Amino acid sequence: MLQCIQGKVIKKTDSGVDIKVHKSGVSAFIPTIQLSDHRGYCELLLKAYSEGDTLKEVVYTAVKSNTVVSFSKKILFCLLNIPGTFFDFDNIL
Repeated sequence: MLQCIQGKVIKKTDSGVDIKVHKSGVSAFIPTIQLSDHRGYCELLLKAYSEGDTLKEVVYTAVKSNTVVSFSKKILFCLLNIPGTFFDFDNIL
C-alpha cells in the first residue's frame, strides 16, 4: 500500500538518496530516477539534497522482503488524494 510520508536525508549516493521516515524511523531509499516526474530534474535534485534535509510528499511502499522503495514523484502524491485509486498489488497475485 502506498503512503505519503516525510523523511530526512541520511545519505546520498550516485544511485539515490537514503532517508529515514519521520514518524516510524524506518529507513527507505529513493532511486535517483524517482526523484522527479521529469527525468531532466532527477540529477539536479540529487545534487541539491544534503544530509539532514527534510523531504516532504514522499510516497513509499513496503515490499515483502522488508525493503522500502520510495518515490518523490509529484504525480504519485496527487494520485493518492483521488478516492478509489488502486495501489495495493498484493491482492492481484
